[in-house]
Formats: sequence, structure tokens, C-alpha cells
Amino acid sequence: MPAARLDEHLSQCPDCRRWYAAVTESPRQLRLAPAPLVPDLGERIHARGAPPFRVSGRRRTSGAPRMDPAY
Repeated sequence: MPAARLDEHLSQCPDCRRWYAAVTESPRQLRLAPAPLVPDLGERIHARGAPPFRVSGRRRTSGAPRMDPAY
């Protein structure tokens, strides 16, 4: 729909004008909403240490270059 036609319709139709205002304001409100507070788990995670190393018996197949050329 051309913008001029939409503007003309919205200027004459209060129901559509309310709907359009609501749907164009919602994304803006979501972008401006503060992020919810989450607990800082960094200290607890680091206190546990590194996870144990596990050997799966499978060779790397991702095609990514190996860091150790002697591998």
C-alpha cells in the first residue's frame, strides 16, 4: 500500500489509527525496555574450576585447523 494512501486512510479511520499507533509503538517499547536483572554467576562458576577433560574417542571432523601441528 502506498504511504500516501495509508496516511489518508488513517486520517479518516479512528479504529485503524488506534491499531496502527499500538503496533508501531510496541516494538519501540520493547527496544527501550530495561533488560531484566539476572544474578552474577561469574564468581560461582570460576570457583568451581575448569570442567574435567573428557576424551570421547572420536577424532575431530570439523575441518578446523589444528592448533598443535604434532597432533
